Amino acid sequence: MATAAELRARWDRWWARYEADVPLEARLRRARFRLEAAKVERAWAVVSAHRDGLSVRKIAEAVGLSPTRVHQVLASPEAAGWEARLDMLRAHGWPAPEDPPADAPSSDIVGDRLADEAQALRDVTDWLDKFVRTGMPELVELRPCSDHPLHYRKVASHERIVAILGRIASDIDELARAKRVADLSTEANDSDPRLRLRRRAA
Repeated sequence: MATAAELRARWDRWWARYEADVPLEARLRRARFRLEAAKVERAWAVVSAHRDGLSVRKIAEAVGLSPTRVHQVLASPEAAGWEARLDMLRAHGWPAPEDPPADAPSSDIVGDRLADEAQALRDVTDWLDKFVRTGMPELVELRPCSDHPLHYRKVASHERIVAILGRIASDIDELARAKRVADLSTEANDSDPRLRLRRRAA
């Protein structure tokens, strides 16, 4: 019969293995999701380009497929449904390559950055209202949409809300003095969507 120390050692080994496996499995799931999403993106791009008048030869050259394969994609019964499937991916955070990231700053105009801060204030107000009414804090997502299906969430506790309000006040104060977005001290970090989300959520 195993002693308490042996059982504890077994548990520690199992837990260490579990903690090591979790990020590896998440990486594999994300790779699978991105591969399948990229296939949908490519099929939609082929169908939409042909619909807009691009020749099969040019499509094949641009996408790296043979003309025969392009014809197969265009003739597939699924051809009419690629756009709907792509819309579902967009809803789950798959970015359009021609669009700016959803988590990026609105633009290089100071006024748009002020609008971002106004939205941040509205978000914090909603979190605070929920916390006061229900006693349940909001969970704040600190990964950009492009990282889906991975998540990194933090609880919007009273301390975090106070810190975020202080951050918003500091950023507004700096924006009030800046002539260009490039002049902001936080611009280097804000160009990275992950660093921007974590800075803005304190």
